[in-house]
Amino acid sequence: MLPKRQRLKRASFAEVSRGGKRLFSPYFSVVFKKNQENKSCDFAVVISKKVAKNATTRNLIRRRMYHILSELDRSFDNKMDNVFSIIFYLKDEKVVKEPFSVLKKEIASFLAKIRG
Repeated sequence: MLPKRQRLKRASFAEVSRGGKRLFSPYFSVVFKKNQENKSCDFAVVISKKVAKNATTRNLIRRRMYHILSELDRSFDNKMDNVFSIIFYLKDEKVVKEPFSVLKKEIASFLAKIRG
């Protein structure tokens, strides 16, 4: 699980979702924006009820994503010029059936694209 200090705050959420750049994949879309306030990246995972009907499924997906993000964030270079606020919007419930390694590769490729 991500530490609380690395989760995107509600006050910043609207600013990032409106003014950020977007990337897309079959599983999710990503909105990111440079973050000058913090010294570490902030993450959020959004899963609507249209995507996953059950709360248990949404929570399972969210926990998996946060676990992967916490692992990958250790290797993600957190210098001041590479600090971002990142929101993952899930598109499909198929993520639950995907192997953990596939999901991890997908997220790692997004983080590499964001880093530039």
